[in-house]
Amino acid sequence: MKANTLTKKRQSLRDTTSTSDLERIRLLDLFSKEEAAVYLGLSPKTIWTYTRRGLLPSVRLGGLVKYRKRALDETLAKLETRSTARK
Repeated sequence: MKANTLTKKRQSLRDTTSTSDLERIRLLDLFSKEEAAVYLGLSPKTIWTYTRRGLLPSVRLGGLVKYRKRALDETLAKLETRSTARK
């Protein structure tokens, strides 16, 4: 009976961990290069070019490059400010 209770506790812990991980990912709003391109209305090639030039902030997760929605929004706001200041 103790073994069964321990198994249930472990399963509950696994379920809790995976749920909180999913919630953290949702809160981060991480986009792939293709998703960021759609969001910004640019091509994936342009997204990558801007990333290499340091114009778009990105996050590296292992071998993947991701873009935070909030960082993309902030970058757009800065670009809007610059373009209106020039007029």
